[in-house]
Amino acid sequence: MDYVNFTARENDDDRRIDRIILKMVPQMNISVVCANLRSGFIRLNGKKCTNSVRVSNGDIISIEKHLFERFSSSLTAKKDFRENDFNLEKATLFRNEHILVLNKPCGMLVQKASKNEISLDQIVENDYRKRFFEGNSLSFHPGPMHRLDKGTSGIICFSQSLKCARWFQNSMLDHKFKKIYIAICEGKLVEKQKWVDKIGNDFSKNDDGFYTGKITSKDDDESKIAITYAYPLSYGKVGNKDVTLVEFQIETGRHHQIRLQSSAHGYPLFADSAYSKGKSDKFFLHCIKLVIGDNEFSIPASIYCPVGNEFKNAMKNFLINYNVEDYNILS
Repeated sequence: MDYVNFTARENDDDRRIDRIILKMVPQMNISVVCANLRSGFIRLNGKKCTNSVRVSNGDIISIEKHLFERFSSSLTAKKDFRENDFNLEKATLFRNEHILVLNKPCGMLVQKASKNEISLDQIVENDYRKRFFEGNSLSFHPGPMHRLDKGTSGIICFSQSLKCARWFQNSMLDHKFKKIYIAICEGKLVEKQKWVDKIGNDFSKNDDGFYTGKITSKDDDESKIAITYAYPLSYGKVGNKDVTLVEFQIETGRHHQIRLQSSAHGYPLFADSAYSKGKSDKFFLHCIKLVIGDNEFSIPASIYCPVGNEFKNAMKNFLINYNVEDYNILS
């Protein structure tokens, strides 16, 4: 029999062979995998094995050629997004074998909410699959390691190795990273503020059909503490109304945290349909800098993300005089 051979990598180490194959060829189910392991159509290092055997880095998994071709259509890049909608290389801020850091545009979903939507995780997955036969893990799939709302632009990090994904998540939970956002807010924030609030878990549709959360005084397991620091940077006008360019730093990462807290404290994001009276579908919130410090993954200690032309034009139109490129040199 002719076989297609795959070499297990570090991210596959100590994983069961059936779990690896189900990740490699998602259209197979567990009964098909087990049957073909028993029959020898799937082998480990040239030998039959049971489905519970664990694979080591460097092992060879062999799948009979016709069997692989029958079930491997899912490895083909998905085409339910247009290639010209997003240029991954131009959006890449940093990349190595452990992490992919991108500049997410405003209006793009990180993860799709419905079948026909374009999402960033799908594009990253597609790119990873294109490099599938170039030494990548057989079972590892990249994924976003934190969240950005559809209307938020800026830094978003995707895992490229299991070890880095675990480190990143643990570091986020331990508040070891500093994420800096800038936003255009309604009103005039005259001094820096620290907001400590409880955000409830009951997100619901408002009168305009947008899902929104609320600050709550309830002391229960459903509500979570949200801590945000707001620093005024510069001021402008929209007609006769004040606006403020604000730097936000967050200690916690709650859903809609900046949008919800800024609105609750009287400075909603300009034109945020969910939390202000604005009717635009685009607000101005951008993750401009991520500071992670020293690490074992050769990731820069600080990553800067330039704002897009739409944000710059809004600042110009709102008479906001501030050089956002300063964040490229600030520590």
